[in-house]
Amino acid sequence: SVLQLLLIAPFALPPLVLTIAWSLLASPNAGILNALWSSAFGVTKGPFNVYSYGGLVWVGVLNFVSVKILLLLPAFNAMDATLEESSTMSGASKLSTFSHVTLPLMLPAIAGVFILSLIRFMESFETELFLGAPAHIYVFTTQIYLLLNTFPVKYPQAMALAVSLLVLTFAMAIIQGRLLGGKRYTTVSGKSFRTHPTHLGMWRWPIFGVCIAFFVVAFLLPLLVLILQSLAPRAGIQSGVLTLANYATILQQPKMGAMLQNTLLLAVGVGTLGMLLAAVIAYVIVRTEFRGKYVLDMLTWVPWTVPGIVLSVAMLWAYLTLPGELYGTIWLLIIAVVTTTLPLGVRLMVGTQVQIAKELEESSRVHGATWLETFVYVVLALVKRGFAVGWIVLCVEAVRNLGVVLLLYGAASMPISIMIFVLFQEGQTGVVSAIAVVMLTVITVLLGLQLRLGNESAQAVR
Repeated sequence: SVLQLLLIAPFALPPLVLTIAWSLLASPNAGILNALWSSAFGVTKGPFNVYSYGGLVWVGVLNFVSVKILLLLPAFNAMDATLEESSTMSGASKLSTFSHVTLPLMLPAIAGVFILSLIRFMESFETELFLGAPAHIYVFTTQIYLLLNTFPVKYPQAMALAVSLLVLTFAMAIIQGRLLGGKRYTTVSGKSFRTHPTHLGMWRWPIFGVCIAFFVVAFLLPLLVLILQSLAPRAGIQSGVLTLANYATILQQPKMGAMLQNTLLLAVGVGTLGMLLAAVIAYVIVRTEFRGKYVLDMLTWVPWTVPGIVLSVAMLWAYLTLPGELYGTIWLLIIAVVTTTLPLGVRLMVGTQVQIAKELEESSRVHGATWLETFVYVVLALVKRGFAVGWIVLCVEAVRNLGVVLLLYGAASMPISIMIFVLFQEGQTGVVSAIAVVMLTVITVLLGLQLRLGNESAQAVR
């Protein structure tokens, strides 16, 4: 639906692009919002300062809310509406049904997304580097980056900080396991089931207003600023002066075609390989009696316990020692990004596969199907909407990713994200904004197509 597209549209903004947009909006000296505030109230200085703790939290929240929505949608879409209807027919109110039926059944997906969001905030790099460092605000990732960029390089201290993140993440994963242990969350079984939207009644328009406000603040406002900056002749937005020179500069880049091809190969490769691997791992964790599945579940969290820049250094040294010429190729970038996005795919697949009754697989095996046939035609078929969402998420993550590929790309495998980083460091804000506008247009179209396909699949189920 249109509302779903509005809610997930901010996901199209890469962290660095969103950071650039809000530095233009809320810079304490030249920010647009501060200029408008000063003009409206006749003061010399506005109240907004993105180079602060509040600014870091604000941009971080805007950067990840849409990911949470994307990851939770498939689980809510797969829930059998008869469970909620039974609660309502028994006399429970909509609020009581939501708190005592819907939320408990969605606990696996909600808990997984919640823990992933905490870890994601801890490993965030671009926003903290460009907004926190000027204000002398340092977090784990920026401190590790500084330790790796001093002379001499302080590897022991950097690795100690990374191990601290590892311990903290394992602790949160254990808490999640204890929270969900011993409970059943099956909502899709061999019996007939159907999905049905919930009518919000008097809360319909207030909730709609909140969604529109979120879209405006998290996506539309930054996008408008990027468009204006992309049309400005120099850094900073000047009224009445517009030019297409920045877009012409993009076309004049000698390696633009190769970078677009690299970005496309990276996105498709990460989305396909990552989701297939995530689906198999989630199947082992959720639907088998394999004794080591709990260890496997814990290991899937490891890629997010290490900041992207640190993982990039580790992979750099690891693959330089292996035979062959994998370093600097697009294949190494795919391997690296699949590694870092694996927790996203696994949590999504776990949250959807846990709702499927084992009797469906048993019926397939009884009728002579092999494990592979059962996995493809039963399990994947039932979670295809979640798989499609995960594929889009991983593709977009591959396009957005900077920290992991920063040290691994070569001259022949440079993606668009590296070009944005380099140009931004050179102060070419207008060209960066122009590239971001083009990238956002393509990503938003992909997200819209994915939502349409998901809705068509949901209607077919109904």
